[in-house]
Amino acid sequence: MPVTFTVRECGFYDVADANYPGLEYENLHRPWSLTRPVDLAPYALDRTPVTNRQFMDFLAATGYQPDHPENFLAHWRSGSVPPGLADHPVVYVSLEDARTYAAWAGKRLSTEAEWQVAAQGEEMRRYPWGDDWQPDRCNH
Repeated sequence: MPVTFTVRECGFYDVADANYPGLEYENLHRPWSLTRPVDLAPYALDRTPVTNRQFMDFLAATGYQPDHPENFLAHWRSGSVPPGLADHPVVYVSLEDARTYAAWAGKRLSTEAEWQVAAQGEEMRRYPWGDDWQPDRCNH
């Protein structure tokens, strides 16, 4: 799986024989690419992101309260989904919020490798539809 990431002081992907740049100042915060082996078991992804409506159903069923409420569902008004946004993807949720929702829904979050293969296919296309940019195929 090809991976491009920014070099930071905090660590890297664990890949045998990866020739990483040193941690000298001039190498920090620069993109770095490598290929790492991955084995994927069969998996499935939902066809669409979790919607505000689905997340609202989760909150109603569970009474969930986030550990860090500062920006939780900041786009909602007075605890309600804004008109016309019920079928839009939910935003302003933390990783822990997303994990809790997924567990409630009987699912889990995808791994980085699963997400990349789902988006690029085994052919590792640049875009989900192929290698050529097509602005009418996405919300850009």
